[in-house]
Amino acid sequence: MKKRFVNGIRNRGFTPVKNAGDKNSVFMSLAELVFGDANRFEFVRYMIVHRLRRFPEKYFHNTSESPDYCNNMATFTRPPTHKELQVAADIFFAVIECYSLEDYKEPTNIIYPLRAPKVSTEHVNTLRIWT
Repeated sequence: MKKRFVNGIRNRGFTPVKNAGDKNSVFMSLAELVFGDANRFEFVRYMIVHRLRRFPEKYFHNTSESPDYCNNMATFTRPPTHKELQVAADIFFAVIECYSLEDYKEPTNIIYPLRAPKVSTEHVNTLRIWT
């Protein structure tokens, strides 16, 4: 299935990013797409955690949950959730399309920057990752 997915995205003109497939794989993909270097994944994670700490009212229903959540996310042992992908969309002002291995043609989730919801993908960058 993975080979079919990789071939499918290559046929669409996209380049797969090799990574360890661990809890940092999405951060590695974002680092590769944004900075051209998957090894900068720690910086991407740091940026996301920093924004969560700085603007808890945007991303948490109950802001008292923010400190524990951010401390756990900063340890490199937690995979990202929709919340971190939302923050990444906001930081990079990009639409993030998430794909699954089962379907490389249609995203399973599309995340828009909060400050410009439902903007046309013609006006912002689109980051395509598989989760």
